[in-house]
Amino acid sequence: MKKVTRTIACVGDSICFVCIHRGKHHADDSVTMWTLELPGGQWKNEARFPVGELWRFDGFKEAGLPEAKVGYPLLTADGALCLVVTGQFLGYSYSDVSSVDHICTFDVRNKRLLWHGSVHDHAFTETVAFPPGFFQRKHGSRKRKLDELHPAQSVRLAVACRKRS
Repeated sequence: MKKVTRTIACVGDSICFVCIHRGKHHADDSVTMWTLELPGGQWKNEARFPVGELWRFDGFKEAGLPEAKVGYPLLTADGALCLVVTGQFLGYSYSDVSSVDHICTFDVRNKRLLWHGSVHDHAFTETVAFPPGFFQRKHGSRKRKLDELHPAQSVRLAVACRKRS
């Protein structure tokens, strides 16, 4: 959860940015939301609150959600804030993972939980970066399925890959 703490998205006709600031403990974390003002390009602070405030939103306790670390912020087109609220890690090794996390959507202005769902026994992975040319064809004698089914598309794809290199 330490890696993904920011997002930027279009909300209506605005550009919004969300950042989760990490504290010493998850109860010390805070969420800040900004909107880009146009013209001028200045960021306006829309909201800043401790994560513990989310735990007091209408519907949070009633849903049985844990007062735990949040991450992976997303903004919906109507401005709702989606977060993953971590559950309990019950395993002792990677082969014995048993956890429940919660995907939650919040209405920050009206301070209420809009929706939540549980995710069971999943694994988040670190970001993967592929080296340049990773997706380029290595063996010229083999035809790819894309070449056979859509020859014009494969030419456009090859041109796009060459332009990026």
